[in-house]
Amino acid sequence: MTRGNKFGFTLIELLVVIAIIAILAAILFPVFAQVREKARQSSCTSNLKQLGLALFQYTQDYDENYPQAAYDNWGTSWPVLVSPYVKTYAVYRCPDDSAANGPWNGFWATNPAWTGVSISYGINSYSGPGNNDDSGNGPFTCVGIAPWPTPNYTPKSRTIAFVNRPSDTIALAEKHSTDMQSGGRWGIQSGFAPGSMFLGMDAGSSWDGTSPQEIPNGTRSGSAPYPTSSNGAVTAAHGGKALSNFLFCDGHVKSMHPADTDPDPIKKPESNMWDASRP
Repeated sequence: MTRGNKFGFTLIELLVVIAIIAILAAILFPVFAQVREKARQSSCTSNLKQLGLALFQYTQDYDENYPQAAYDNWGTSWPVLVSPYVKTYAVYRCPDDSAANGPWNGFWATNPAWTGVSISYGINSYSGPGNNDDSGNGPFTCVGIAPWPTPNYTPKSRTIAFVNRPSDTIALAEKHSTDMQSGGRWGIQSGFAPGSMFLGMDAGSSWDGTSPQEIPNGTRSGSAPYPTSSNGAVTAAHGGKALSNFLFCDGHVKSMHPADTDPDPIKKPESNMWDASRP
């Protein structure tokens, strides 16, 4: 009897196979990561569309008035006011906002009365260039959508008709708790309304230590720390952390570089998409 020959892979052949697998993995893994991020961006876009529908349903039920961004009682903030029109609290959270989807700790763990639902979006409450005084003693003309009330200011919601350029005016924008917490702030919860809006106040304002309010400014450095860069307090979490999703007053959602929403507040005020009063 003759013994059959046994065949196997040589060391060189095994190394070639391993090298091919490694090359394929190196090619495919970034693609998988991009697809996964694209899915998260699409989910965020869907969230903003749903919040936009809730926002506009609210305006129809309240004589075309936008909801207040917040009142002296945090429980009357815009996320709470539009919640009857929202089917799930998940739409308040962007999938890329890890702090809004994980367990809370730090300040919120010791202040449960101020927690509520975690939020990844802020409403446009821009108060106009130079009007950065929220003490009630400054000009505070409130040309945004949902003005923030002060001790000497009579709360007044803006109407749909107030917005002259709805397709070019921001209603909601991303403002992640992840960014806020990494910058030493509290993050955004529906029980603490100041975090869920953009007033346009500069760094050093009375809210800045807990809830940054800066809108983007294209003339600032893009590498400055949050929230003093060209992005302001807007979170750029998509497209390689260069893009953010914005809901506009006509209901459409668009991904943009945050700085492009206000490229030059001095030389190009007409391009400030946060200013609802511009003609």
